[in-house]
Amino acid sequence: MLKYISPFGVGMIKCGALSALLMLLVTGAVADGAGTMSQSILSRLAGVARGDLDKTAGLRMVEVTAKIRGPQAARDLIGAFGSVFPEAELREKLVAACADMGLFDCAREEAAKIQSFNWRSRALGQIASAYAEKGLREEARSLFAQIMAEIAKSAPSRYRDQLLVGSLNSVVEFGYLEMAADAVAMIKDPVALAEGRLIVAAAAARRSESTLAESLYEKALSILNRDAVFARQDWVQARAAVAAATLEKRDETRRLLDRITHSDVRDWAAAQVASVFHARGDASGAVEWENEVRSLARRAWLGSLVAETYLKAGNCHEAYQYWRSITAPAWSATTLLHIAEENQRRKCLPADSIVQDAVALWEKLDLSSAPATAVAIGAQIALAISESKTAVGANAIATGRSAWQCSPEPASIPVGGTSRR
Repeated sequence: MLKYISPFGVGMIKCGALSALLMLLVTGAVADGAGTMSQSILSRLAGVARGDLDKTAGLRMVEVTAKIRGPQAARDLIGAFGSVFPEAELREKLVAACADMGLFDCAREEAAKIQSFNWRSRALGQIASAYAEKGLREEARSLFAQIMAEIAKSAPSRYRDQLLVGSLNSVVEFGYLEMAADAVAMIKDPVALAEGRLIVAAAAARRSESTLAESLYEKALSILNRDAVFARQDWVQARAAVAAATLEKRDETRRLLDRITHSDVRDWAAAQVASVFHARGDASGAVEWENEVRSLARRAWLGSLVAETYLKAGNCHEAYQYWRSITAPAWSATTLLHIAEENQRRKCLPADSIVQDAVALWEKLDLSSAPATAVAIGAQIALAISESKTAVGANAIATGRSAWQCSPEPASIPVGGTSRR
């Protein structure tokens, strides 16, 4: 349920030449070079004065430190930050890093240290999502169910329903539709209830569960249409437009989109609708909706959204091509990291190419100009290189995968990116 424009803003980028790594790329010793390079970048980032960092940069530094130097180094960094940034948010990022690396004991131990109910629930959600991503379906199902039940029972009333809605994004992403529908029934606030129904409706439509999708969609609209106050909820109207597009209700999609008054929310919805068309393999049909995205910031994000849409279908090559069209440094670094992470699982792109592209981004980075933004971007670049080091040289031929295994049918693509980013 991310509602912001950029992962960490934008800034001018420029850093020193890295001839040693480029020589390693040429000679083929990319795995060792990638490991050395990610360590080198992290050292450079750690040299930026802590007073020049903002919270986002701090969060990225915890993540990159955990994955490159290990959880204990990240714990030490959290201690060094002291009270500068919220400890619960920093520790949630460490939980996510441990879970991503398969260190589930570490992840649970760190999650247990988080006092805030909100952030502890989010941290446990990171663990459940990591279980699902690693194929541990029953472990994921059990933990997601535990999280939902605990939120419904014990979460503070001021954010209980929104926490349930936010958790739905992860639950439906991994296909637990029945659990999601049960969780929606726990929501009390009418607007949050409508939003929850629309999230599950869109997910059900993507998985061809048309009866469930139509039922939840109509129930959500009945809330939005019964009172003028609800009709002015732009964010929920945006969700409704995306759900309508997923259900192939073209006229209704247009009607709902035109009811949105906030320009940025409307841009978000138009971009998401465009991604629905890309998910169907209808790139030409997506153009109409892409043209509805007006702001430069949202248009910068759009390329990343489309790349992620193809990536989550396993269409690595198409995602990589879309990545090359992204000009905003922040979104470029973020999306390249996600491509590197997915390539670890699918082995459908040559990892040395990803490393070279990450190096090119790093060479343009200027840590002295907007240092907080630059550190956040640099952390993503270091992680992209680190994620690629064990997959160097992998491609469809080397792993025995055929082209269709790297490019499944686009109808299965979850729209809107992963909930874990």
